[in-house]
Amino acid sequence: MSCLLPQWSAQSISWFFSGIGLESCLLFAAEGANVILADINLAAAERAVGIIASQSPDVKAIAIRVDVGNESEVKALVEKTVESFGRVDVMVSLRAC
Repeated sequence: MSCLLPQWSAQSISWFFSGIGLESCLLFAAEGANVILADINLAAAERAVGIIASQSPDVKAIAIRVDVGNESEVKALVEKTVESFGRVDVMVSLRAC
């Protein structure tokens, strides 16, 4: 059993992706969590999905382009997460200031 994620968790995570976000996503994925890496830079998020796939092949990782300054894009991110994983268990914003 994971010490990071409870056994009852659907283990789906939406993330606003950034440098520290990658390392955090890698940790959650290593614990068995499915992750969505959301960033305005889709290419960077897609590269991170490749890293997660190679390190944690049993989890689902999805890249999505999101401008966190755009409310409708954030709503679409939540909808995509629910569509993909059934619910959102954790959402973290790591937006650069």
